Amino acid sequence: SLLRPYLEIEADRRGKPVPWRPKPKPTSNPVRLTDLWIRTKAKELVPFRPNAVQRAYLDTLIPGWEQAIGDMTGTREILLKARQFGFSTLILGLFFLDTINHPHTATVVIAHDAESTERMFQIVQRFYENLPAEKQPPTKYANRREYLWPTLDSSFYIGTAGAKDFGRGSTINNAHLSE
Repeated sequence: SLLRPYLEIEADRRGKPVPWRPKPKPTSNPVRLTDLWIRTKAKELVPFRPNAVQRAYLDTLIPGWEQAIGDMTGTREILLKARQFGFSTLILGLFFLDTINHPHTATVVIAHDAESTERMFQIVQRFYENLPAEKQPPTKYANRREYLWPTLDSSFYIGTAGAKDFGRGSTINNAHLSE
């Protein structure tokens, strides 16, 4: 890895070893996109099945997404979206999967106003609450617009733009800035 020489130099400079940790492996019973449930415009609760536009985006972003969990490491996207294609739900789903499948992952979603923040958090709540029981890691927090899974050392936070102290001192792995 490119970081190993830096870590060794840093260890010499500080006089103590810097632990080398490989990238965490996915959980043994991964959650997949097909495990997530959404509410439709027809007021039904259904399994999440990407629509044609979402599928085209997934095929470009994560080739082979249907067979695997999908690795988004290093992926950066600026998505200028049209309304009502379900991109916010898709991105929330992808980030939820990454957070719950890969230990030590911190995800942050920022919405432009309190109402949008609440709607997005409800989508994530629905994802978690409708997971099969064997795929639901225990939570420490499942309120305050935050999920914290201590056994995974992973978290998912949804906040509103304009918060003064948000994200300071945090290592954020996934960020979705909506609207």
